[in-house]
Amino acid sequence: MRFETAPRTRLKRLAALLAVSLFIFGGCGSSKPVNTLQPASTAAAQYPGWFLNPPESRGQLAAGFSRHSFLYPENSLAAARHSGEAALQAQSGMRVTYNSFWEITPGHTGRETGREVFTDTLGTRPNEPDLIAEAVLGSMHLALFGSTQSRTDSRLRPPGRRPAWVDTPPQNDQFSYGTGAHPLFINEQTSWKQAELNALKNLASTIEVRVQQLDRFLNQSQEGARFFQTDVYADWFEVAARWRDERNVYVLVRARAVSVLE
Repeated sequence: MRFETAPRTRLKRLAALLAVSLFIFGGCGSSKPVNTLQPASTAAAQYPGWFLNPPESRGQLAAGFSRHSFLYPENSLAAARHSGEAALQAQSGMRVTYNSFWEITPGHTGRETGREVFTDTLGTRPNEPDLIAEAVLGSMHLALFGSTQSRTDSRLRPPGRRPAWVDTPPQNDQFSYGTGAHPLFINEQTSWKQAELNALKNLASTIEVRVQQLDRFLNQSQEGARFFQTDVYADWFEVAARWRDERNVYVLVRARAVSVLE
């Protein structure tokens, strides 16, 4: 019996020693799992200057996104080009159609009973825009395309402090603005594109408010049920700035002061 117990005892001691070693070299016994897919922290994330603060180009420059392939980088660039061409097409013109239904009674201000809003792009797809700059950031492939050669800042830099436009869009007579946000995903390029779409929706809402005010003015002197349609055109729009923190990405878009066509 003694010859059978000794090997088992040594086995238990070896197992205990292994457990202690794992405890020491495995992070002092921390039970928190390591998430290798967690996005990089704000301090570690860096982006080209032309991405965070795109140069003003009147809609002639756009960033393309794709998931980077280390085996086939040419495919990543081709996908980014496709994304950039689509963005350039969208940026070259936008229309917001606003339909309002009103009920007007004598001596009273008109009451809006319904509304419809439609947005569409009026641009044409560009023919082989120039590749102006590109960068590979982890699994994201960025490329800047356009039909104009402008000075671009390609130096990598962190996002920096939270800008004021994240909470309050700028206001001036020259541009209309919209901001959009989206949670930061592992596929970071998806987050940036969705935040840009959300910013465009908010931009359209800003334009819609202008049209609604125009509708109220024109309908105050009319009696009965009225239908009014207004088309608002933005000759171009573009991304004005980007920023991110550890959880979300943010995009600011601007459009030239819009024109209203009745």
